[in-house]
Amino acid sequence: MTGKAKSGRTLSGSYAIERFTASGNRLLAVGTLRGSLRGRRVVARGVRMPVQASRGALAAQVPPIPNACEVLNLVLGPINLDLLGLVVRTNRINLRIDAVPGPGNLLGNLLCAITGLLDPQAAGVRQTAPALNALLALVPRR
Repeated sequence: MTGKAKSGRTLSGSYAIERFTASGNRLLAVGTLRGSLRGRRVVARGVRMPVQASRGALAAQVPPIPNACEVLNLVLGPINLDLLGLVVRTNRINLRIDAVPGPGNLLGNLLCAITGLLDPQAAGVRQTAPALNALLALVPRR
C-alpha cells in the first residue's frame, strides 16, 4: 500500500489484517502496517482500516447461474508481461465462481451458507465481524 504521512512524505509498505471489528455501523480491519518512510522502516500495530463489502458494478460481466450463490467475481485488467523478449498479453479477464445449492450438492450448499453469512444486506456489521474473524483464523500465517 502507499499513502502520505502527516508530514506529507510518501509511505510505502504492506498491511496484514489480524482481525475485524465493528464500530457503530462500520466494519473495520485491524492489522499491522509495515513499510518505509524516507528510507526508514516503520511498523505500526493496531492500525484500523475501513472495510467495504460490495457487489454490483462488475458482477454483470459474466452472467449468473439461476438460484446459485456468487462465491467469487474476479475482474483482472489487461496484463502486459515482457520476460526477456517473450511478451505475454491478455485482455480483460473475468472469472466468476458460483455455488449451486440443492440435494446432493454438498459443496454448493456449504459455500452458499458461508456466502450468506457474509452478505452485508442480510447480516449487520456486528454479525459480519465475527464471521470474518472465523474465516481469517483458517488462513495460514507466515
